Amino acid sequence: MAYGEGGYKRSVWIPVVAVVLLLVIFVRPSSCSNRMATPASVEATLLSDAKYGRLLTTIKETYPDEMRRFVDHVTALIRNGASGTELSAENQKFMVAAAERHVRALIQAPAADLLAMNRAEALMVADLRKNSIDICAQYSQGGFRPGSTLPASADALSTELAIARWKASAAGRDRPANIKIAAELPENEYRTLAEGMRRGGLAPGDLDAFEHGRAATLPPAGQCNVVYHLTQALIAMPDEQELRFTRWLLSQEPAVPAQR
Repeated sequence: MAYGEGGYKRSVWIPVVAVVLLLVIFVRPSSCSNRMATPASVEATLLSDAKYGRLLTTIKETYPDEMRRFVDHVTALIRNGASGTELSAENQKFMVAAAERHVRALIQAPAADLLAMNRAEALMVADLRKNSIDICAQYSQGGFRPGSTLPASADALSTELAIARWKASAAGRDRPANIKIAAELPENEYRTLAEGMRRGGLAPGDLDAFEHGRAATLPPAGQCNVVYHLTQALIAMPDEQELRFTRWLLSQEPAVPAQR
């Protein structure tokens, strides 16, 4: 990690760990793909979708206003004749922004919800590392790109991850932990995570690149290994330390004002 006045520079961590859970939803409601689509017909199709129905049901149950906005957004796209590619890209942007509107609530989620979210992410990253190094590397550098095709197993795990995040955000809204988040973490906290990544088997060169903010310059396998060992080291920490790290990492995500 790059060392500067006051300890390790926070900016070094953001390119890798701000990947935390960028939502990707590639929804093409084929039965509603015409200019006569209505919000009711689009919502019914979305909620019954085999791949994303459970996620969208979770959003409807936890943040009904967000679901209403999303349905209206998809309906307008369909009525305007958007292609499948356009729908994927626009839906991703919409859902990422929706998730970011609830970052503050997510930071204050109860411990059990944040720990469950981290484990869901670790499972997904491990699957990507096994089945698609390139997509794993892409995730490590800011999230999945529109049009990316995840292996079926990782796709299912990404849905579980998204569900965990929405549930945690709602729990933080309804039952906030009211934890004060430090502007910086102590140097020993960073050392603990880096040491955990080293013990887990991250190659010295990859760890050095991560510590000095150069993970983006690594080849795909190196980028994937960094995010894999990062997520594994995080969930291997004692719960209290993992929670401190998680809340701090989430505090580095952009917080978008909630819509009314």
